[in-house]
Amino acid sequence: MNLFQHDLFQKFCRYVLQLWRILKNFFDRYIYVSTDSIYSKKVVTSIFGVFAFFLCINILLYFNFYGDYSKPIPFPYQNNFDDQKVHRLKHRGGKWTLKDGGLIQNKTDGTDLLAVVPLKIMPYKNYYLQTHFQILKGPSGAGVLFNMQDFNSRKESHIIRFGKDKDRTYLVYGYFDKDLKFSSQGGVTIEKPIKVSSIGVLVEGDFYTVISDSKILKKDIPLKYFGGYSSLTTWFSSVKFNDISIGHTKSAKKKSI
Repeated sequence: MNLFQHDLFQKFCRYVLQLWRILKNFFDRYIYVSTDSIYSKKVVTSIFGVFAFFLCINILLYFNFYGDYSKPIPFPYQNNFDDQKVHRLKHRGGKWTLKDGGLIQNKTDGTDLLAVVPLKIMPYKNYYLQTHFQILKGPSGAGVLFNMQDFNSRKESHIIRFGKDKDRTYLVYGYFDKDLKFSSQGGVTIEKPIKVSSIGVLVEGDFYTVISDSKILKKDIPLKYFGGYSSLTTWFSSVKFNDISIGHTKSAKKKSI
C-alpha cells in the first residue's frame, strides 16, 4: 500500500479541498468587484496567498506526523502501542484510540471491527501472529484475523476469536469466503471467563495452530487461504490490545506464545 492509497492521505486531501471550497464561496459571496480592477486582483492574490500558506503548513504537518506511512513495514513486526504518534494500523469500523499504553476499541455494538496491519505476508511463508489483550466491556469478543486476501475487508480470511454465550466462554476459529459467509472449523470451550489473556496463531505449511496463554488449543487445522494481511478484531466488546507481533515461527517457539 502506497501513501496515496492510505486513508490519512485521502482525509488530508479532502480537508484541503474543503478549505478551498470555503475560500471560493467566501470570494463568490462577499467580493463583488470586477476582476479587471487592481483592487480585485489584490484581493484574489491575497486569498490565494492565504490558501497557499495554510496548504504548505498542513503538508509540513502531515509529513511530520504521518510520513512514515509511505515506508514499507518490515518483517518481523512488533507494535506495543506505546508511541503517541499514529500506530499505522488501518481501522475498519469501531472507535479505536491509543490510551494507557494500549490500543483500545471502545464500541460494544459492532461485529468484526478491525485494525489491520499494512504488512502483507507472502503465500506459504511460515510465521506467527500474537496479541495480548484485556476485556473492558462486553462478551469477551477479542481475536485476530490472518491470511486476509483483501486489505480492506475480511473477505477470504481466517479468524480466531473469543466469545461468550450466557455463562459459556468459548473460542471459535474458521474462515470467511468471498461473500463474507463464515465457515467454522471448530471451537473450544474455555473453562473460566476471559478478562486478561493472549491469543495467537502459528502458520506452517498448509495448516495452522491456535494458541492462547502459552497453551496449544488446537493444531493441524487446514488453511483455506495462504498469505495476506493480519488484523486485530473485536465482537460486541470494548477491548484493550497491549501489543501485536508478527514474526518467524522459531521466535514464536522461543516465546512460547
